[in-house]
Parts: sequence; C-alpha cells; structure tokens
Amino acid sequence: MRLDKADYYQEWFRTNELKYDKQLISIIDFYVMKSFANQSSSRGIKMNELGWQRDKKIYQKLYKYLLFKSKLIKDKDVITVTKSLNKACLKRIGLADDFYNNLNKNRICYLKNSRDVDDIFFYIRCAIAHGRFAIISNKYGKWYVMENIKEYNNQYILKARMIIDEKVLITWMNIILDGYNTMCVDIDDLNNKIIDKVLRYITKYQVKTEQMIINYIDEQENCFDKKEILNKLKTDYIRYDRSKKIWILR
Repeated sequence: MRLDKADYYQEWFRTNELKYDKQLISIIDFYVMKSFANQSSSRGIKMNELGWQRDKKIYQKLYKYLLFKSKLIKDKDVITVTKSLNKACLKRIGLADDFYNNLNKNRICYLKNSRDVDDIFFYIRCAIAHGRFAIISNKYGKWYVMENIKEYNNQYILKARMIIDEKVLITWMNIILDGYNTMCVDIDDLNNKIIDKVLRYITKYQVKTEQMIINYIDEQENCFDKKEILNKLKTDYIRYDRSKKIWILR
C-alpha cells in the first residue's frame, strides 16, 4: 500500500496555541461530544430524530448540499481515494508538504471508508479529539487545519487531511441541527427561483431546444440540482409545441 507517512508529533499543530472562544467550544461540542459519525460518541445526536433517515439517497443529497452551501466542488476541492492517501493525491489538491502555510481556500482529501458524510464528519471529529489540528487566522479567514492518522505496521499513515474555514464548520453544524426538512425547504426555494427565471426566459424568447433551457439553467447562480429543476419544469410548467417547434408554457 502506498500511504503517505506522518510523524506523530509535528510542529505545525504542537506550537499552535488554542483560544477557547465561543466558536471553538461549539465546534468541539458538536463535532466531538455530539458526533453522529460511526458511533464515535455515546453522547452523539440521533440523526433520525432530525429527519436524517439512514437512507442512501438522503445522505447523498445531504453530502451534495453540504458542499453546495460551502461552495466546494467535488473532485476539485474535495477528493476521495479508495486505496491510499498518497503524495500525488495530496499535491493535486494542495495538501502536501508545508500545506499548513497555504491558507486561502477550503480543501479536503480523505480515504473513503463509508458514506461520504460519515467519513468527513468522522475525520473532523478524530482530528479535533486527538489534538491533531491547528487554528490559524489570516486575511482570508479563520482556518482549521486538520489531519487524521492511523498506526499501520509500526508507522503512522494519513487517512485524511483538511483545511476548512471556521464559517464552513459552523454552517455544516447548523445544517445538521436544523434537520432534513429545513434542507428540503431551502432546496425547493432555490429551485423555484430558477424555475421562475426559466419561465420568463421561455416567454420572452423562442426557445427551440431543451439544450437551450439547460444552458440557461447552467448560467444561474445557486443552482443546486439542474436535473431536478428540468424535470419539474417539463412535468408541471412547460411543454414542447411540435407545430411551432418551440417550448411554451402549459
């Protein structure tokens, strides 16, 4: 296995003094004491009581929503690997060598074990609980620089490395605590705003192809689910007029 090795003690987090302010205390409380990931805390919140049923589609939607709300792009800002967290992977996302000095954007790289939501929250939990993190502020934000390691054949190997703005950690915490229904309401609101724009677009212009609609949706900000928007449009709001060869309102 090609795994990037790590020293148990490293200066970048050992010399970083922590200030236990309101934000850090709330992050420790949620991500460690109330962690829901992989049954890592007996005090963990019960996800099903917040509407987060253990359903594959719900968790896929939650994962996509977490990235969307923090403006993270899968396979660009968030990279998962299935075999090894090697140096090439870390370099690709800017998390190799003295990565802790390059604090200007969120980025996450981790070894996939289970569902993505569980993996990310578990690795955050472990980094904080085991003291393998630093908090560094600069003009771009207040960054939580985190690692997760595991002993393997008498050496330590990386399982995850992350740089996440404190605002993102707070946002993710609130999304979980607000529950599934709140996420669905927000997504519906986002989708409906884009649907309204598409309807005005179709009314004003001669839209001859479905691709023109897709391209217009792509141009909109805060587009969470293009496929869902398009399906709703075609089901409830628009139809193709074969005689005029354009899309019209129902």
